[in-house]
Amino acid sequence: MKNRIAWVDFVRASGMVMIIMVHSLAGVYGPSFLGKLLFAVNVPVFFVLSGYLFKEKKLSQVIKGGFFNLILPYVFSAILIALIEQVYSIFPSWVNEFSAKDFVKGAFYGIGTSTVLPNKLAIPAIGAIWFLLAMFCGNILFTLAFKLSNRMNKQGTLEFLVIIMVIAGFWTSKYIQLPWSLNAALVSQSFYYAGYMIRKYDLVEKTNLSLASLGLILWIISAQSGFFYLNTAFADNRLLAVLGGIGGSYFMMVVAKVITESVTTKYIDYYGKLSLIVLSIHLVEMNSLKVNTFIAQHIFTITNSNLAITYAIVFYRLLITILAVVVIPKIPVVRSFYLNRQYPFFKKH
Repeated sequence: MKNRIAWVDFVRASGMVMIIMVHSLAGVYGPSFLGKLLFAVNVPVFFVLSGYLFKEKKLSQVIKGGFFNLILPYVFSAILIALIEQVYSIFPSWVNEFSAKDFVKGAFYGIGTSTVLPNKLAIPAIGAIWFLLAMFCGNILFTLAFKLSNRMNKQGTLEFLVIIMVIAGFWTSKYIQLPWSLNAALVSQSFYYAGYMIRKYDLVEKTNLSLASLGLILWIISAQSGFFYLNTAFADNRLLAVLGGIGGSYFMMVVAKVITESVTTKYIDYYGKLSLIVLSIHLVEMNSLKVNTFIAQHIFTITNSNLAITYAIVFYRLLITILAVVVIPKIPVVRSFYLNRQYPFFKKH
């Protein structure tokens, strides 16, 4: 197995905790500055990391790798949701009700937030695993842009293509949410490009604290300007949203490198290494179960505090994902859906 970069896994772990937090913010904390700060970077950082780790491959390899490492986890997670919701009649207080029609539409269309198409067709959200489809499409788009740029061999071509795609992603989102979260995949090209340039100029390994500080400032300014929902390609200020996503991601990368070189972070790194399992199981729990509602009601009765509710739900969801990263790698077949590189369905001879 190739040597892993510890700080990359640390950033992945941090990003997943941020995703869980934004999905758990209660009451006034949802629309708060904290919510804006988390939304500004929690998903963009994963696309920045993908750009950082980008290596040009044949398009067929990108599609094949994406199928096994992104589409299969998406499909299996969707099936898990459907299976869990079958017991709604037995546990109506704990499990969400299953609707075959809504499930099929949501799973095939693959967006993170419900929408109504121009033809008045309502499309339910599939939830947080929209990210897997967006990354599948994003990987293909960045590969195509990179190959076209190399073929044209003209300076500025890649930058031009990235800008066009980002503008297209934001513009189309005003009129329609495209299938497979394609709006987000288009906007994410800015983050792929940023990650690629960070690697090209070795900006993390050089630990440029001044540049990292600028990244933090951009992150804070972006959050001050409003919300950035990458899943729907919506931002109160699009330019600041992109700059804040890049700046915040870079800040996280530099800080993670400093931390991982200073102290042992193997358990956090392991959680980040298995971030695909974390994301998928978090989505399955969030979409199929009502445990968070039960927790919120009981904590509110005791404390009358939204902060206490938020802490409790975050703790519960972190515990679920920690159990998942411990247990799933030990379950044959299931682990092959989430860790196909390590546990392929059919071993090569």
